[in-house]
This record gives sequence, structure tokens and C-alpha cells, in this order.
Amino acid sequence: MSAFDQIQSTAEGAIQELEAEIVCLEEQIEAHHQRIQGARVQIQALKMFLSPEEKGKGMLDNGALTGAVLETITELHPQSVHYRDLSDLIIQKGYEISGKQPEKTVLNCLFKLTKTGKAKSSGKGYYEAIDGLEEVKLQ
Repeated sequence: MSAFDQIQSTAEGAIQELEAEIVCLEEQIEAHHQRIQGARVQIQALKMFLSPEEKGKGMLDNGALTGAVLETITELHPQSVHYRDLSDLIIQKGYEISGKQPEKTVLNCLFKLTKTGKAKSSGKGYYEAIDGLEEVKLQ
């Protein structure tokens, strides 16, 4: 085996090891991301427990729900959130989301916000507010 062949073989082996390490690190990042999001949901639930007067804000129509979705992802920025967790956060704020599957209704709002450039997808089912977005409050 020539010196070049040895170097090439070593380099190819290093590339494979690094690619495997990247896959492993990406899986760890995803796991940590999910743990962080779970903690955020728990924090929000505990805050609602400590401040029950915030509950009972009522049913959100489409426009108000889109505002609540945008407000919530803006509050979490720069952290992204899974649309199911986002649904839970909005419900924990005391709002009701219409429909048999509230998470699908929230996902529809996220699609709209993505199309208008106010939110972006950051992975399968995950969304986040766009940088520089002014904080939005429900009226």
C-alpha cells in the first residue's frame, strides 16, 4: 500500500467517525431540546397553579388564537417549541382552543405565521418566532 493510499484510508476513516459523531450529537441535542421544552411546559403549569386568577380567559377565535400562538412563541424565543407543547401552553394560560384536535388548530396557525414570515419551522413539528419580532400581546 502506498503512502497516499494509507493517508486516503486514514482520512476516509476519520470522516466516517466524524459523521457518526455528528449523528450522535444531533440525537443528544434533540433529546435535550425535548427535555428543555418539557421543563418549560412544567414551569408554565406551575405558574398557572400559583396564579389561578389567570385561568378562564375563554375560547379563542381564529384571529385571537393566531395572536396567542405568536405571543407564546415570542415569549419562548429563541427556543423553539413543538406544536403539541405549544397547544398545552396556550391551554395552561387559560384559553380554550376550538376543534376536536386543538393541536392541529395550533399547527394551522403556525403554518399561517410561517407563510407571513412571523415564525419559522426549526425541525419536525418545531417552530419558533423570527428574530427581531416585537413582543405581541393579546388584546
